Amino acid sequence: MIYQVSYIDAELRNTSLALAWKAADIYATDPASVDAIAEAGQFVSLTLPASDVALLVAVVNDAACHLANTRIAGTARPSDPTRWVNWQASATELRPILADAACFAYRHPIPACQHPGRYEITTPGSR
Repeated sequence: MIYQVSYIDAELRNTSLALAWKAADIYATDPASVDAIAEAGQFVSLTLPASDVALLVAVVNDAACHLANTRIAGTARPSDPTRWVNWQASATELRPILADAACFAYRHPIPACQHPGRYEITTPGSR
């Protein structure tokens, strides 16, 4: 399987949708990531004021933590479930939660040409 990163065009680049999908991409592709949401904030910080980036990071953090809290139970739940860095340290397979948090936080129709990252199954020699 290979991971195809999300596609966000310039129109939506500085939105909670883009930030959450970028966080999902980071989580899926960077095993050294410790807080994919904060790390994704560094990508949008190139074009937005710091206060706007902080707001987007907070919105995505809240959405992702809410979804994780409703889906993950037991020992994988961190002692402080309000910070994504804690979820990322205590649970696995969080990429779907980050992708879903994008839609949960964005709350607008997503144009068909935009898509989240995804795993694709490939056969030997197909790429």
